[in-house]
Amino acid sequence: MDSSKQLKAHHIIISQIILTVIALTLAVVFSIEMDLYSSSLSFDVTAGVGLAVLTYLFFAALVKIPNPLQKPISALTNSLVPMFKGLQWPAIAVISLLAGISEELLFRGVMQSPLTEKLGMWPAILITSLIFGAMHALNFVYFALTFFIGLLLGLGYIYSDSLLLVAVWHAVYDFIALTVIVKKPHLLGADMQKEA
Repeated sequence: MDSSKQLKAHHIIISQIILTVIALTLAVVFSIEMDLYSSSLSFDVTAGVGLAVLTYLFFAALVKIPNPLQKPISALTNSLVPMFKGLQWPAIAVISLLAGISEELLFRGVMQSPLTEKLGMWPAILITSLIFGAMHALNFVYFALTFFIGLLLGLGYIYSDSLLLVAVWHAVYDFIALTVIVKKPHLLGADMQKEA
C-alpha cells in the first residue's frame, strides 16, 4: 500500500479541532442562535444512537441486496480501506466524536440555522447538504452518499430542535462506519471485485 494514501489519525483530529474552532468563531461573530438540545437530553442521545444504527444498516443493506448502488458502494469502500488502515479504537472514537461535534456545529448549527430563517426549511437543508457532500467529495458516489446523509441530518435537526441529537447521530454513525472500514471492510462490500 502507498503510505501517502493513508490518513494519519493526528491529522484528522487536528482538522476536526480546527473546524470546531472555525464553527464556534462564526457562531460568536455572527451571533448565530442554534438549538443545542431538546427538552430531553436522554431522548437526544438515545435517538441519535438509534438513527446512527439505522443509517448504517441502510447502507450495509445496499451492498448486500442487488441494486444499482451495490458495486459503486463496494468500490468506494475499497478506496477508503487503505486511507484508514491501521487506525486503532481510541483514534476511531476520537475522530468520530470530533467529526460529529465539529461538522454538525458547522453545517446544522452555523449554516442551516440562519439559512432556514432567511430561505426556509428546504432550501436551507438542500444548500447545507450540498456543501456537506462537497466537503466529503472523494468521488461522486461519496458525494452522493454524504449529500443524502446531510439531508437526513438536516431533517433530524429541524424536527428535533437538537444539535446534540444530530451530533450523536453523526458521531455514532462515523464510529460504526470507520470501525467496519478498518476492522471488517467485507461488511461494506470491500471483498467484492472492483469494477469500473
